[in-house]
Amino acid sequence: MQDHNKNLLEEAKVIFSDDLPTLEKWLSLSVPSVSCSLFIIIATLNLGEIATKEVFDWIASMPKIINYTNLLVRLLGDIASLKVEQARGTNASCVPCYMMDEGVSESEAIESLEKVITSLWKVMNQEGLRAHPVPMRVIKIILNFNRTIALYYAGVGVDGHSISDGRTKQIITSIFIDPIST
Repeated sequence: MQDHNKNLLEEAKVIFSDDLPTLEKWLSLSVPSVSCSLFIIIATLNLGEIATKEVFDWIASMPKIINYTNLLVRLLGDIASLKVEQARGTNASCVPCYMMDEGVSESEAIESLEKVITSLWKVMNQEGLRAHPVPMRVIKIILNFNRTIALYYAGVGVDGHSISDGRTKQIITSIFIDPIST
């Protein structure tokens, strides 16, 4: 949690400065602040005897699958929340940084970043199939976390995290309030 808060502080410094960083600099600051490992730890705590010190040490070591999860969430979130963030006056996100670095339009930047997201999904699928030093249930938590995030950020301009009273509310209602009876 301390690392997460430090990462958020560093990200906030960039967001509230007038300088737009390079994409590489933005990602080096903003990807760690996603801290998916916190959610993975919390979900793993509920696994009973699977929740061992070795599992938590593995999560804390930030293996490839968790690093890529953080990157995936950052890219999906930055693309989906672009308009909301711009309306707030926030310019630091993957899209404007990419636009500045590459000298391309917003739509070209989004298209290029979506190709990176597609590649990340392929890597995640490969990671889900290979052997890890933790039980498969932990890997499934990570993969399901990614799927859930993708559901909230389904499409350009669909920010189901920041604006939860529309599609997100419908999803949660359909799952918990009005589920399909079996």
